[in-house]
Amino acid sequence: MALIASVNTCDVYHVLFNALRLHFNAPSYDIFKYKGKVKNVESCPQNLCNTYLKIASKFSTQKQFAELFIATRLKTKINHPTDLLKSESLEMHSIWKSRIESISYRFKSEIKSASFNDTLTGVMSGNISPESGVIHQILSESIVQEFYLKSTQDFLIKYKPFLLVWKYINQENLASCEDHINNLK
Repeated sequence: MALIASVNTCDVYHVLFNALRLHFNAPSYDIFKYKGKVKNVESCPQNLCNTYLKIASKFSTQKQFAELFIATRLKTKINHPTDLLKSESLEMHSIWKSRIESISYRFKSEIKSASFNDTLTGVMSGNISPESGVIHQILSESIVQEFYLKSTQDFLIKYKPFLLVWKYINQENLASCEDHINNLK
């Protein structure tokens, strides 16, 4: 019976890995629109099953797996599931969790200008967290034309649904952050 559970875990994590990778790398794929379905992804190859089982031993739910993927993807490209087992990925996940836990506080301390372009530049340079960039984008509803800023904005657009669906950004956070933006004007 354990083998069946392992195979199911491997298959689920394999499909989820590919759906997340597509979501962040393919402009036309939206994991929420397609409900995580991915074309042409067969069952998990045997050589990857142990990798997924190691990940599942530390991140046992699909949400936890997705959080690990996203936390890692915010800092680096993910080419292979083994990238998620690297100590850097685990450290990035830990840092990401602490940013999420203090999302409103971080926004207020990071955002020093009401200009969304300033925020995008800060996200690109690493001086502003992507979460603060998403909140500012929600509040300002700005459209950016410059290409180097547009690629960052596109990434924030792909990241935003996860923060909203998981309720890391909620009405209370937004109201508090909006007050901060209004005080900057």
